[in-house]
Amino acid sequence: MNIEPIEFDLEELPEVSLNLKEEEIEKVEEPEESKSSEEEHRFTDWLKIIDGKGPESKNRPLRDINNELIEKFIVSAPRKIKPVEGKFEEKDISEDSVKEHDGLITDTLAKIYIKQGYFNKAIFAYEKLILKYPEKSDYFAAQIEEIKTIIKKSLN
Repeated sequence: MNIEPIEFDLEELPEVSLNLKEEEIEKVEEPEESKSSEEEHRFTDWLKIIDGKGPESKNRPLRDINNELIEKFIVSAPRKIKPVEGKFEEKDISEDSVKEHDGLITDTLAKIYIKQGYFNKAIFAYEKLILKYPEKSDYFAAQIEEIKTIIKKSLN
């Protein structure tokens, strides 16, 4: 691939003139840099300036700043919103946390119930597991019978 430069004569280009009035031309003013930005500061000096403890903050006393904040607060006058009574129905959600959830029942949970002495809960868990895993129903039925023998021994 051979790239050739394009040559053109400047004299052949049309002349463009801008007829702008002085009022239409925006004058760009260069921002005045404050005395502190011209000076070199150490890192800790910059942190103090940002926190309002450095030489920049000495221009306005802290008392004036606090008074300004207080005045803004008073002018905005925030009001405390009172809750509307009677619209919401109170519900005791602690009852839901105590209920057994069928999806969370496992063989391990049933064994824990046995160790803790909650034999009825263990039997309930194994009955749910029989329905959930019918292929292991023989194992779970044997566990239920074993729990029932433990209950009989403890009653005697």
